[in-house]
Amino acid sequence: MFKLVWDKEATAKLGLKLDSDIKAAAELVADEARKLAPVKSGALRDSIRVEPSKFKNGGHLIVAGSDREYYASFVELGTKDMPSQPFMRPALHKMESKIRRMIKL
Repeated sequence: MFKLVWDKEATAKLGLKLDSDIKAAAELVADEARKLAPVKSGALRDSIRVEPSKFKNGGHLIVAGSDREYYASFVELGTKDMPSQPFMRPALHKMESKIRRMIKL
């Protein structure tokens, strides 16, 4: 499983104000990650979702994978036998300017 944490620190860095802004921003990143995810069976792409965080700082998580699609981090980061095929981090970087425009920063 691979997770991007969208908490108060990330929120402050981008200037987001409300939990709804955080969730909307996380959904934008998740949508882009689904587009960028390599597709063999579609299971990895279909596993990408936004979940509320249980961390003290709150926020939302953008999650790829599950107990069944355990290989999301192997795809994102690569292994000694497999090159990386990043999709989560590039999605975040690609959406940063759109998120800034969305909230007029």
